[in-house]
Parts: sequence; C-alpha cells; structure tokens
Amino acid sequence: MEKLLKNALALFDRRSTLMVQTRNGLALMGKRELDRGRLLYARWKAGEAQGPVVEVDTSLFKEAIKRDAQVSLNGKVWVGEVGLEYHETTFEMPRIEPQVWVNRKELIASLEAVYEATSTDPTRAVFQGAQFEFSPTRLKLVASDGYVLAERTIPARGVLEGRAVIHREGLALMMKALKGVEEFEVGLGLKEGELGLKAGGLEMSFTRIEGEYPDYERVIPKPEEWQSTIEVYVPALVEALEALRPLFSRSSNQRVDVQAEEGVIHLEVDNEHGQAHRRVPCVVQGVMSFAINGQLFLVRIQPVKGTGKLHFVDPKKPVLIEGGSYRGVVVPLRV
Repeated sequence: MEKLLKNALALFDRRSTLMVQTRNGLALMGKRELDRGRLLYARWKAGEAQGPVVEVDTSLFKEAIKRDAQVSLNGKVWVGEVGLEYHETTFEMPRIEPQVWVNRKELIASLEAVYEATSTDPTRAVFQGAQFEFSPTRLKLVASDGYVLAERTIPARGVLEGRAVIHREGLALMMKALKGVEEFEVGLGLKEGELGLKAGGLEMSFTRIEGEYPDYERVIPKPEEWQSTIEVYVPALVEALEALRPLFSRSSNQRVDVQAEEGVIHLEVDNEHGQAHRRVPCVVQGVMSFAINGQLFLVRIQPVKGTGKLHFVDPKKPVLIEGGSYRGVVVPLRV
C-alpha cells in the first residue's frame, strides 16, 4: 500500500491540482501541466473511495503523508494527526476506454529504453516525446533527438491502430506510476488529442504532442548496407565503457575510439585528462574503426540485456544496435 501511494503521489507536484476522496478507501486525483499546455490527468484508487472530492495543498499533503499514511475527512483532511484545510470541488477524468492490452513489465522496459533518446530542447517539438505506434498485434515505442534513436517493440492484443507522441515528462511519470501497480496487463486507448492508460486502480490521460513524427526509418541502416557486424555480450561492453567513463566524460565531445577486429573490440580514450584502454571479446564479420560519443553509445546499448549485434556501414554513417525487441542508432563523431 505504501509503495502504491508513494508512486501515485509522484504524479503531482507544485504545478498540480491534487484532490482527495476518502471513505472505505482512498483516491488521489488531479491534473498536472507537463509542457506548453499539455496536461496529465491522473486518478489512483485503493478500496471503495466515496464521498466528496476535496482539493488540498499538494506540497503539504505530500509532506504530511511521509509521517503517516492514514487519511480521513472530518472538517479537515486528516493525514495522521495533521489536519489540512480544503475546499470541495469536482473532478472528471477524460474517458478513454482501453482498446489494446500489453504486458506491464514489457511496457516499462520500452519506456526505459526510449526515454533518454527524447530531446530536452524545448524548441524541438515532437522530438521532445516518444511515439506510440499501435497495431492489433504489437506496440512500438520510438524516440529520437536527432543524434540517437531508440525503438522497442512488444506484443499487444486488441483492435487499436494509430499513433500518438507523448511528452518526455509524461513518459517519466508513466514509468513511475506503473512501477507502483501489480497488475499483469495495462490497457491503452486513443482518442483525438489524448492517450489513455488503465492498470487496476490507476488511470492516466495524456495530451498528445501535435505534429508529424519524422520518417525515422530512413536513418536506420538496412541489411544490404551493412559492411561489418559485431556480436558481443553487451553487459561486458557496458562494463568496459563504464570503466572508461571517468576520462571520456570530461572531454568536450566525450570521444571513445573503437576498433573491431577478429575476436575483440578495442575501446580507447586518449585526451588531455589521461589515457585508458579496454578489450571486449566478440565475434566480428569484417573490420571497422570509428570514433563515437561514449555517453551516447553507453546509454543506447544498455537496453540490451544479453548478447547484441552492432551493424556498421562506414565510419561516418549511423551505428545500428540490435538486441531482442530493441533497436538503437547512434551517429559516430566526424573526425
């Protein structure tokens, strides 16, 4: 219960309107501004919450509930022994019925895989979000900031076909909320301008980012273009890059030089702060040398949990990362 409550409260901040309903249960509900008028509506319900809906100060409620999770309504909103002023109000969630169902853990893994590929630049429009692509048998999430691309596809069941781009802050809140529920499946639905989510007592509705998502498929190297392929145990590659990170993270372009030859990948950092080298066993078809931003490379390979493949066209073209249901793309440094 406490974990569910903590994750539900994470949906509300000082920009939020937090409302409470309590009697034979507890419901938290309200709306939060994400970016430029885009809104998140949320409701989380435990038990048969009934009675009036009341608005309270978000920060005071969250501070009080850290000490006591017992909530009641009797002249004030009582959180343990702390009584908060309120006023009665109304709340109506946008009604979006689930049209497709996906595995909750798989959806969380997809959100984690694409979140860091979204742009933090407020002028980048749809690049600030991830695109949900629905079909009757699958859900694909894809995100790109113009330098990297991440894509993950999971099975789905339902009748929904369509697309929606959701702001990166909404993605983060969706991840947080879903980690606090126990349901096996999550229901998702679309209607004009909004994406809806339902998982047990959790309901969320997100205002979509308007605009056409770019044709990202054209930047993904095609199999007929591949000149070299490396098959590698990705956790070992991640460990090697983490060992080099103290050096490459301090340079302006975070450069790591990579050379693949039969049986091994050589990773080297040589800059004004020092020099370091790591070797990672692999299977190589062809030979390839290139320079890459170490941090971008590290983040984009991390969603691969076991053996993955790196496909190369030439040192100036994007590197394609594949592993399971995930694909990532990183543009090498031009040197």
